Amino acid sequence: MKNKLFKVVLNVVFLFLILMNTFSYAKEISETDLSFQKYLGYIEEGILSAEVSYDQWRRLVIESYELEKNLSISNQFYEVYSSESSNNPGFVLQEGDILITNGASYAGIIGHSGIAIGSSNILHILKGGSPRDISLYEWCRNYSNKREGIYTKVYRHINKSVGREAAIWAINNYLGSDAFYFIDNDLWKTKYTYCSKLVWQAYFFGPEPAEAKDIIYGPIDPYELPDLIYDLKLEHIYE
Repeated sequence: MKNKLFKVVLNVVFLFLILMNTFSYAKEISETDLSFQKYLGYIEEGILSAEVSYDQWRRLVIESYELEKNLSISNQFYEVYSSESSNNPGFVLQEGDILITNGASYAGIIGHSGIAIGSSNILHILKGGSPRDISLYEWCRNYSNKREGIYTKVYRHINKSVGREAAIWAINNYLGSDAFYFIDNDLWKTKYTYCSKLVWQAYFFGPEPAEAKDIIYGPIDPYELPDLIYDLKLEHIYE
């Protein structure tokens, strides 16, 4: 009887979380500037390609909010239903781990991602810069803050060797390169890139056979990566 009552309470709490996040999501979308002028502004700023149509950009922005909402709900679901701590003090990054955070946005698209190239270093790229590695400490300082609702999810490939091959590809092709930040539809070139393209490429071109879905054109939203890269498992949450 107690177990049934406990399950009912948990279900009510989880339903409440869904409703609260839905209201929050609707409010955020209504306050987001999705105008054509805003779209042109990103093109003039040099961070968004004119090959990405206005409708495509608008859809990406809306989808990023939707996907972020789903990830946020799953965080709360994890906290309510799991007996394990998401902040496991014994957790150690592995090469190829994929980090996805809601703590940044670029060209109106929320979310940011990077790939671990060691136990304490992450390779990523930010607007206006080139790919660089930062320490896990710096990443968490910038992209995890439970009080402000900022988190980083760490996804790990079930095969450690595959993750390592992806990390090696990312290092060989981007670490120390002068590739510049640019969001476009071309997923093949390395002359320019953005955060989620870099991660997708690492898993598509690094391991043999490819461990990422073959996509005709981008852009790719950071929150799409768990669905585009095969055999990933949510391993940890930094908050």
